[in-house]
Amino acid sequence: MWHRRSDESNEAWEAFEKYLFGSRSYNRVATELKKSGTLIYRWAHKYGWKERAAAYDNELLEKVRNEARRDLSERYRRILADAIAFQEKASAALREKDLSKASVKSLTELFGMAKDTELAIYELLKMNEPARDMEIKIIDE
Repeated sequence: MWHRRSDESNEAWEAFEKYLFGSRSYNRVATELKKSGTLIYRWAHKYGWKERAAAYDNELLEKVRNEARRDLSERYRRILADAIAFQEKASAALREKDLSKASVKSLTELFGMAKDTELAIYELLKMNEPARDMEIKIIDE
């Protein structure tokens, strides 16, 4: 909708581009192009400059939103992959340990950390918000 119209002269298109990518002031376009304000005003209304500029802005905004969504999705995928890798490493480390000698306190803390990690991943996916920084320690007693 904002692109050059088939009935728009080269001069009118140049003026619209000055308007679109400049200050969006008819008077400034007239001054920059050394044209009369009346002519610029006539072109602006004939070719719908305000509506076309709004369409251009909306198109750009949609592109920015789509890029932000893609970037955020990729970020969440990386965070989730890191969390899963952490869980797998922690699980492997635990399998190597003899937990029969671990204290109840140590096991409770360990399961609490596992629960917190699962909740953080769940919240991340559910709410599309970054998980808070978590400090995770493996406790050896």
